Amino acid sequence: MAQKQRPSVGRMVHYTTRECGRTKAGVRWAAMITAVYEPNDAEKKQGVGTVCALTIFPPGATPYPTIDAIREGAPGEEGTWHWPERV
Repeated sequence: MAQKQRPSVGRMVHYTTRECGRTKAGVRWAAMITAVYEPNDAEKKQGVGTVCALTIFPPGATPYPTIDAIREGAPGEEGTWHWPERV
């Protein structure tokens, strides 16, 4: 059985955009994990998982860091990151 991947600084992930200005919702962009924040015991009881700070790499634009920590989500879930699908 394969182990679940754990986020760590420097790993590449996919960020799924949410609608904001000229950015369409649901577009996947490359992102790099720049910090990992583990939930405390109270947050774990509430079902809060690991969240990460990201630097996002939109195509043809300057990379930018996220202001808020971003949670892991399912592929296609807006405003979250996920591991790249294996191809």
